[in-house]
Amino acid sequence: MSHGQGQDELLELSDGDIDARVALRLAGLDVKTPDGQVQHWAIEAGGPTPRGTAAVPSGASGGTRLAVPVSLQASLMARLDRLGPAAREVAQTASAIGRDFPYDLVVAAAPRSEAETLANLDQLVAAGLVFQLGIPPAAAYQFKHALVQDTAYSTLLRGPRQALHERIAVALEKRIGETGDGEPEILAHHFAEAGQPERAASYWLDAGRREAGRSANIEAIAHLTRGIEALVPVAETPERLQLELALQLALGPSLMANEGFSSAHGEAAYLRAQALAERLFGDNMPANTIALGAAWQRGLLPVSLEAIESAVRLNGGATKRCPYLSYQ
Repeated sequence: MSHGQGQDELLELSDGDIDARVALRLAGLDVKTPDGQVQHWAIEAGGPTPRGTAAVPSGASGGTRLAVPVSLQASLMARLDRLGPAAREVAQTASAIGRDFPYDLVVAAAPRSEAETLANLDQLVAAGLVFQLGIPPAAAYQFKHALVQDTAYSTLLRGPRQALHERIAVALEKRIGETGDGEPEILAHHFAEAGQPERAASYWLDAGRREAGRSANIEAIAHLTRGIEALVPVAETPERLQLELALQLALGPSLMANEGFSSAHGEAAYLRAQALAERLFGDNMPANTIALGAAWQRGLLPVSLEAIESAVRLNGGATKRCPYLSYQ
């Protein structure tokens, strides 16, 4: 809130409301203290979590959860409601994208027309809930504080939330197709939140391979592990098994690069890959060439793919290509 707002815009606290006052300091909101003075703080989050607070999931980050006192959450929700349902919908759309969100992505994912969406963004800016940088269509926006983002996101029901994340993912896919610019882990997050674990796992595979190519093995391990975890509840169709095989084959080398060639985790990834290959191809031949294929994928073998396949055929095994393997 700003200093010039009416008294109905202030949250009045008693001497005992210590937890709420701490959170309000983090949020950078105005508070009316017991002696009638209006105080304003603008302190970024990052301090200790107050006790007696309600956890609100972070919208697009999928990671840190902010602790929001119920009184503060109710106050922020009331401010959103006063702007009307259309502005609240745009705030919800933006909250699913992240604390920072570009104009074009909000317009693509919002349920209303571009003109209506722009007008609603202007409302959020005028209300002091969102900052604006630049002029549409090249504008970028930021929630004043992550607490505002999380409050907007918390009002989404499961069905509309999944549909919103799908619209964001589709818009991001279109952007990647047009410009080649994008982060696959962001797409993976939105497809996961949209209830599409296989598409999410496919993008986590892309993200893991990208990081492995940069020798950022810790990041690669994190992305690939999330991809594998996403597939746990998925029925074991051949396509699902092939995707997990590709994830395990990508995970093994990163684990060994990070933990050493004696890595127990790396060995477990290769053993799981061996079991998957046996299930997919029905015999031991593909399993016997898994380590060879993984080494080839990492550029450790100075031979062509055709030479490897020819050797397998000469030894009596049939070769089948998995659509998710990076050599295709």
